[in-house]
Amino acid sequence: MLTDCITAPTQQKLNQLQDELSQIYPCKIKIHKLDVEIFKDAPLWGDNYMAYLRLKIPDILPDNLERCLYLDVDMLALKDLRILFTLDLASYCAGVVYDFAFQHKRILETKDINKYPNLSFHKEYFCSAFMLLNLKTIRKIDFWQKAINLMRNYKLKFADQDVLNIIFANKVLKLNFTYQVHIGIFTHVLSIKTLNDESENWDLNYTRAEFEYAKANVTIYHYSSPRKVWADAFSCPHFWRWNIYDPFCDTNKQLKYAYNLWWKMALCTPIFKNELLALKFELERLDLEYYALNLSNKLYTKDQENQKQNLILSEKVIKLENENKTLQNEIINLKQTKGAALRAQNQLAYKLGTTLMSYSKTKFFYLNPKFYLTLLSIKSKHKKSKKAYENLIFSNPSFKLPLLETYADYDEALKVQNFFSYRLGLEFIKASKTWYKGGLVKFYFKAKNLKKEFKKKKV
Repeated sequence: MLTDCITAPTQQKLNQLQDELSQIYPCKIKIHKLDVEIFKDAPLWGDNYMAYLRLKIPDILPDNLERCLYLDVDMLALKDLRILFTLDLASYCAGVVYDFAFQHKRILETKDINKYPNLSFHKEYFCSAFMLLNLKTIRKIDFWQKAINLMRNYKLKFADQDVLNIIFANKVLKLNFTYQVHIGIFTHVLSIKTLNDESENWDLNYTRAEFEYAKANVTIYHYSSPRKVWADAFSCPHFWRWNIYDPFCDTNKQLKYAYNLWWKMALCTPIFKNELLALKFELERLDLEYYALNLSNKLYTKDQENQKQNLILSEKVIKLENENKTLQNEIINLKQTKGAALRAQNQLAYKLGTTLMSYSKTKFFYLNPKFYLTLLSIKSKHKKSKKAYENLIFSNPSFKLPLLETYADYDEALKVQNFFSYRLGLEFIKASKTWYKGGLVKFYFKAKNLKKEFKKKKV
């Protein structure tokens, strides 16, 4: 075990644990206490330097020890690991499990480009949480001095892991992914979409078969993300935001299985099981509390959204009611005894005809874009008014206008329909419908003939 400090009571409990475990299989728990001041040139990992302690493994272990299996504290071994010590590491520095693609795509930036160049990571970038170290080889490459140089002169994003990957580049033996199955792969936190046999732009440097085999035959679980098993849910802010965990819903069986398995093993641990049980109860209490808080926040947010939508809908209803009142007033006005002539003048033919007559007083009016925009605007407004009227009488048939013949000024309406402007508008509407057959060209001549016809009537 690597640590920077340990209390006497904990040391005593570990000694008791050693005795209990030795009854099952002979073992010894050795505590290596290190001074973290030697890592002061490196950036903190979290809020401490503990991750860097593994860089001292080649120095603190006996020289006659040639191999060491290092595991992070957030890992759970499910099978016998002794087979690892039968592997032929040859001249490799370590047997490792490759990490995710975003790691090797990074650049290790120097603190001073004038003194040291930026460095690139190799595609064999591995996660330092699991390492089968070949101490014999590592001790031959001036490892510690190289590590100090990197810690002092480079911007380490992933602490000691970046250091190890630079020093061990091209000197690692690829091991099965089953030796380090991140539980995050069972969620969208560590989304693995493509493997190295599916795309050149892969997410993980393993084949699809290797990846699926590892998920189904886990040797070691790595509880790296989305949260540590012994931490409460809100220690990982995105835990709830990503909807990964719900104590009342079986939303992710594989994730829950991994968490429950860890606790099953933890509660079987001699000496510490009572403390761990108390921690489990406390976490369950906090989970329930956080779940209630999270649910309350969601309901509040939803309520705010509903209130906002209701306000928008209310404003729309008020607007429609006002438009409806305006239309009703217009209809009431049209329903007066004398309204036939006004209705005739409100027809599209009359509106277009008067506009055509108005523009025709100007030379080359047909070259003026405003002329065509005006005609289009008249047609568009008329279409909207007609649609609004149809919707109104559909919802309330009593608003339907009476026939023109029923108005007292029906004769005046007939006169309007015989105006030159009205007739001109009718011809223009007909021509517009057959423009692709030369309708507008024909309209030019019909307009001339219509003008002559009205001149003769005046004579």
